[in-house]
Amino acid sequence: MNRRRMIWIISLLILLSLLIGLARVWFIPLPPDMGGTLLINRSENGMGRSYWLNPATGELTPVQGTDALGRPDLSPDGNSIVYINWPGVSIYHLTDDTVQQLTDVERDSDPNWSPDGRSIVFVSSRDFFSALFRYDLATGERQQLTDYQNDLEPDWSPDGQQIVFTTSRDGFQELYTMKPDGTDLQRLTRNTGLNDLLADYSPDGEQIAYMTNYSVGDNSGEIWMMNADGTDPRQITNNTRDDRQPIWSPDGRYIAFTGGKYLTTSDIFVYDFLSDEVHQITTLPTLDANPIWSPNGQWIAFVAYRSNGQQSQIYVVRPDGSSLQPVVDEHRGYGVLLWMDAVK
Repeated sequence: MNRRRMIWIISLLILLSLLIGLARVWFIPLPPDMGGTLLINRSENGMGRSYWLNPATGELTPVQGTDALGRPDLSPDGNSIVYINWPGVSIYHLTDDTVQQLTDVERDSDPNWSPDGRSIVFVSSRDFFSALFRYDLATGERQQLTDYQNDLEPDWSPDGQQIVFTTSRDGFQELYTMKPDGTDLQRLTRNTGLNDLLADYSPDGEQIAYMTNYSVGDNSGEIWMMNADGTDPRQITNNTRDDRQPIWSPDGRYIAFTGGKYLTTSDIFVYDFLSDEVHQITTLPTLDANPIWSPNGQWIAFVAYRSNGQQSQIYVVRPDGSSLQPVVDEHRGYGVLLWMDAVK
């Protein structure tokens, strides 16, 4: 083999190595049972941008028609996403990548789709207070459901007959329910001297998972569960961590949540409803938070923040803690928003 040919082969091998390295930055093949599409955010030059991540190919595709989808919620038919726009609340239609603006009030936030897909409940704030409103998609009517008494974090019951929400109208934050028209207000929690917040209905609508704390960052956060009518409240965790962000698995067997010391350590945990046990499923040297479930309930995606707070990565893991792996092989300002069945 002559010298020129040898140099050409070595150069080709170096080029292939570089290309493989670049491909690893953008493509980490994920197991086939994940399916669907992840909607993620990425910080670019101090600005957020939303992307579709195809698990089958690892391809990142920018969301068309809007820069970022803030606090998104997928419609029951899987065809649209309601999200915080600027200003107000908008709907992103997945079928044709168009945006429909619903409100133009700057401090409208936290939209949540009704199970029948006919209306959206959201938070609207003014001065230092907030109230809940419902937007009727057929009529375009915006109906005020509560007074401005710091009402936040609405979540629909699976049958669409109730809305649970957080309110501080009685001092500390408590959980209340009401009918979709704002009537039949019922108080569910009465934890003296504690805040009850971030309620999440179980898929069958029979249970509500939520968290309690005394103050943000004081490591008093715990995960609780109760019947949907507020009876039989029971504490799931009891420790010196800050346990927060409870979210039910699609089959109702697990509750995933974040636990750790405020701004120091944070990991993902899972409560197994059948065994009545809590398991820690991540031990990364990062601040792990914001768990979401895959539609089939076989995976949990979460964000792993570096200690500097400027870089983050998205990982996936099974509920038993196995098969932990990154989604994209680089550390940037990533966030995970939702996981939907459809391939986008």
